[in-house]
Amino acid sequence: GRNAELSRLREALDEAQQGRGRVVIVVGEAGIGKTTLTSSFAAAAAAQGSCVMTGRSYESEQILPFAPWVDAFQTGGVLTGEVLDGLDPRWRAELTRLFPEVHAKGLPAPSDDSRRLFESVLRLLMHLAAAQPVVVILEDMHWADEMSTRLLSFVGRRLQGHAVLIVPTAREEELPDASALRGAVGELRAGNQLDEIALAALSMSDTAILVRSQIRSGTGDEVIARLEDQIWRMSEGNPFVAMETLRAFGEGNIPLALSGSLSLPERVREVIARRLERLTARGRELAAMAAVIGRELDFHLVARASGMGEHEAAEAVEELVRRRILHVSGDGFDFAHDHIRQATYGRILAPQRTVLHARIARALEDLYGSDSSLHYAALGQHCEQGGLWDKAVAYLRKAGAQAAERSAYREAAHAFERALALLERLPGAGNTSTNRPPSRERDIESIELRLMLRNALLPLGDEPRIVVCLRQAERTAERLGDRSRQARILSYLCRHLLRVNEYRASVEAGRRALTAAAEIGDVDVPVGANFYLGMVHEFLGNLPTALDHLRETLRLVEGRERERCGLPYLPAVFARSLLGWCAADLGDFGEGFARAREAIELAESVDQPWDRLVAYHSMGVVHLEHGDRADALHFFDRAVRLCESIDVVGMHANMTGYLGYARALTGEPTDGAHLLEQAIAVSGAPQSWAQSRLLSFFAETQMLLGRPAAALDSANRALQLARERAERGYEAWALRAVGEILALTRTTEAAARCREALGLAEALGMRPLAAHCHLSLGELHQRTGKRRDALRHATAAATAYRELDMPFWRERADALVKELE
Repeated sequence: GRNAELSRLREALDEAQQGRGRVVIVVGEAGIGKTTLTSSFAAAAAAQGSCVMTGRSYESEQILPFAPWVDAFQTGGVLTGEVLDGLDPRWRAELTRLFPEVHAKGLPAPSDDSRRLFESVLRLLMHLAAAQPVVVILEDMHWADEMSTRLLSFVGRRLQGHAVLIVPTAREEELPDASALRGAVGELRAGNQLDEIALAALSMSDTAILVRSQIRSGTGDEVIARLEDQIWRMSEGNPFVAMETLRAFGEGNIPLALSGSLSLPERVREVIARRLERLTARGRELAAMAAVIGRELDFHLVARASGMGEHEAAEAVEELVRRRILHVSGDGFDFAHDHIRQATYGRILAPQRTVLHARIARALEDLYGSDSSLHYAALGQHCEQGGLWDKAVAYLRKAGAQAAERSAYREAAHAFERALALLERLPGAGNTSTNRPPSRERDIESIELRLMLRNALLPLGDEPRIVVCLRQAERTAERLGDRSRQARILSYLCRHLLRVNEYRASVEAGRRALTAAAEIGDVDVPVGANFYLGMVHEFLGNLPTALDHLRETLRLVEGRERERCGLPYLPAVFARSLLGWCAADLGDFGEGFARAREAIELAESVDQPWDRLVAYHSMGVVHLEHGDRADALHFFDRAVRLCESIDVVGMHANMTGYLGYARALTGEPTDGAHLLEQAIAVSGAPQSWAQSRLLSFFAETQMLLGRPAAALDSANRALQLARERAERGYEAWALRAVGEILALTRTTEAAARCREALGLAEALGMRPLAAHCHLSLGELHQRTGKRRDALRHATAAATAYRELDMPFWRERADALVKELE
């Protein structure tokens, strides 16, 4: 019943061989035959000379980054010296982050940049495809970690011209919860880089063919007909259920007169349970241990955790393979189907599960000892389920920190939240479930975990969860009288209140943080507090005050520019980036460019993606203000591409909006409008910012597209929003946008708006914007025949542009002056 689907995969491989590589996702319910289909296709592709690699995702491994990709390459046998010697050493060095075994002498040090890691995987696939077609099968991607799905999207968008076919599979019923996979699929589908094969249940006739193909010869027609009917009713065309039922029937474990009263999942569990009961006591013990490990099985870990000797464990594994409970997978073993693992796990009583999880955790510690850093996530999981909560908290905290360093912020947040939940259950954690008094050490640990969680949530833009973290930490710190942590929390609140547009409260929190830090002599809190105060004053239009705070930030980190000072990014990079932006707003382009360059140099030297994208964005803003539109587009594009490689939802809207505006100004208004629409759609949520500025950009873009009515609506919305939030600098930009649009039809009102914008820009010291307002008034008065007023404003604009060294705008103003004279 899968001939059509198999033909589609073969056709996709034929196209890939002609250089039209793509992604073909196979979707269907559990047990519908996705693995059987891909296995048949893999065998056919390998027989035709393709390099075939298969990797799997596991429900218990969702916190492990790149797990299915690592599985595919390691089991595919391509990580050999003979293959890798032809790969550029730069990309081979990056691959050592996923595959330590590919390290070789003379390789450069790998970076910490997710995009370069993504690029190295793509380069390896291209290298392999130069020799033979490559097929990568990624099974059960609904359980994949977010970095794996991002890598799928990244590689999938770049397969054109290469003989590579990627075939992920996913359970249809799991997709609603697999947001990362749905996002990747949506991106690929939008780019016409994805085909989808949806596996439906087998028809009654195909199920009957499946049944007949498995029945031993000599079985009577009446028995076959009854069996076909009952298996059809029980399986409803699900091949896994049909096959498992047939296997049990053939082994004499179920009678022919099947009852249809039980639900399908119960029937499946019953069939698998009967298979498990036929195992020896030793086989059942090892199967239970393997089910609790819940992942591809390392023999030494299973043997150590089970307490069996290696010889005895080997015999038990052999039995499980022979009984088709396990099958060989690379250098290890795996369950023949996850339903079998789930059924095996479900048979273990809760107390025994706890014991087994604890034994696995101790076995991992024994096996890896001081070199357990690669197993923090697994250790955290098994210690958590094994009741070793103290250890679980420690391991989950380490696992979260590791994930954050890799820019896997969702995985980091999940680990910290699990650690916090366990900490609350420990005696002395300040919880109400015990009669014991709270422990100061536990309370301090809870504060630190919440602040680490806050730093993981920050790039995700999850302001509601951030404020919960901060308020809970604040209450605990106040109860402890911990002034140092209170000051740190106030600093973080300054930034949170800014992002939810409570500017006055933000300023107050920042000032209180500085006061508290001064009282206790804290050296890190003033770094973050001054930076955040610089941000909020930039929003309020108090640019000189913003510059004072940002320069103080740089003074405080002088000599320790590579320290994070309790922040999830380098304040030396972020402060320079914002300082360059503010200086450009004031017309000091010398400092603006200098600070942006310093930010880029420092960010690239540490090679952290989040630092780099902010630095690139800052340089783009300075170029945009200066009038260098092509240069601005270049840096905005670099920033957005970095945004796509890591999970920084909180910044994506703003970055995308600026890119859209730059594209509109450089001759692509349609594309620019599309990007701005996307940015504005999410910029009203607390996770984003500068919505009024984006609306002004959108208004200008709509004018370029010849949509004055829509442009005026956007500009008025920008003006209203800026005034509601007291964003005076953005208000001035919005006023000018309204004036520019009204100039076509309502010249008197347009002039009033431009004069209002001019007055506000001059009051705020925003010299480039003031020059733009003079130019707008000059062009407006020329249109209405007021040549003397037009010449006065045009001359003022030309003089300002000359003083500010803005050649692009000076030429436009000079041309107007010449025409008027």
